Amino acid sequence: MKIMLIDDSPIDLKVLTRHITRTDAAIEVETFTSAIEALEKIEKQLLNSPENFPYPIIISDINMPIMNGFEFFSLINQKFEDILNSSETSPKFFIISSSDNKEDMEKAQKINFFKGYFIKPVSKESFRENFTKLIA
Repeated sequence: MKIMLIDDSPIDLKVLTRHITRTDAAIEVETFTSAIEALEKIEKQLLNSPENFPYPIIISDINMPIMNGFEFFSLINQKFEDILNSSETSPKFFIISSSDNKEDMEKAQKINFFKGYFIKPVSKESFRENFTKLIA
């Protein structure tokens, strides 16, 4: 399984990658420090294989420069609606953020394919327990 992980903090990317790979060593994690770079990667992969969405799981921070996580997920749903809806398995979108703002959590619930919200810092035990349940 391939996971896309987006966060403008290289330290958070490293910690989360470690949490993911220790939860399941078979998971391949691709990291991006920019939502724009991540979107470009999805577009490039869909040019080569337009019938399947390339990442079954995408985890994104909310607060990032230029394009935030909400804008990123909104663009994915707009640009790739046909592929997302016709793909054999729908992707699962997760938010990871230092924000425990109720409005952010409610906004996340409205994202198509949204499956979970993690609040930073995430302990490895909490991450493993919740992530395992959510990807099953």
